[in-house]
Amino acid sequence: MVDVDAMRAAATASSAQAESELKAAALDALHERVAVIDVDGTVLTVNHAWRQFAARPQTPVHARVAVGADYLRAVDHGTLGESGMTLPVGIGAGMRAVIAGDRPRFECEYSLRGAEGPDWYLLVVTALSGSAAGPAVVTHIDIAARRQTDANPASGGNLHDPLTGLPGRTLLRDRLAMSLAQRPVDERRTAVFVVGLVDLQVIADDLGPFVVDEVLIEVVRRLQAAVRPGDTIARVGPAQIAFVCSSVRGPMGVQAIRMRLARVLGEPLRITGHPAPVWIRTTVGSALDGVDGVEPDGLLLAADEARQVEAPRDAC
Repeated sequence: MVDVDAMRAAATASSAQAESELKAAALDALHERVAVIDVDGTVLTVNHAWRQFAARPQTPVHARVAVGADYLRAVDHGTLGESGMTLPVGIGAGMRAVIAGDRPRFECEYSLRGAEGPDWYLLVVTALSGSAAGPAVVTHIDIAARRQTDANPASGGNLHDPLTGLPGRTLLRDRLAMSLAQRPVDERRTAVFVVGLVDLQVIADDLGPFVVDEVLIEVVRRLQAAVRPGDTIARVGPAQIAFVCSSVRGPMGVQAIRMRLARVLGEPLRITGHPAPVWIRTTVGSALDGVDGVEPDGLLLAADEARQVEAPRDAC
């Protein structure tokens, strides 16, 4: 007599195995290095490109972990300095926020010491389960070509600002498009902010261009301290700095960020070699995905047009 239940069980097992093999083949077909990590940081699977990259001796500890290893521990405690690696502060916190379901995506750039200079990569961590806590996909994307374009003035790429080291408009727009492509299903959205520095010409006339450069660098430092790990901040004009914040909780989230900006920009600037504090007025505009537009260029334009003058506190 035919055992129907056994046949069904065998068919189910065969189907599950075929599906698993198909997923593994799809991962291996990807050019970028991809791993899936569990909620506790355990590496569940890696693709062929990851295994090849991990075999390189100069690959950092956190990018060559194998299946079953603790990825978060490698990020937190890996001997990164031995590989000549420059890793942004807060990468572990950003990854844990994705796993916990607090944000759908985290990304940051890092560099490795290469034979002919630094090699640059973009680390992207994306939630597998949308807005809920759960496993995450970790991807390492080679962005050396973008950096080379930036280093060639004839290319017109304008990816990084030589004074502040910030990305330029081209890279900001690219990051904004990537964030918009990962729209979550809940109320969280991508927000764009543009900060204009009103008094740079006045400062240049009164104190000299050197002080203007120092003002720009100090403002950037404050803004970098105010944004979250993974948010992209860029210099988009001679007196304009913009940044992209993903996973913002609607208009209330935008207002909370604007209040934080008002605090950090409302304090006087202390410039090396200049005894008196320097005050500068700023204009701050914002735009929210789904409210002020849905395309990168439209959101950038809306944020720029929405800027309002925020006068600094009176010195007393």
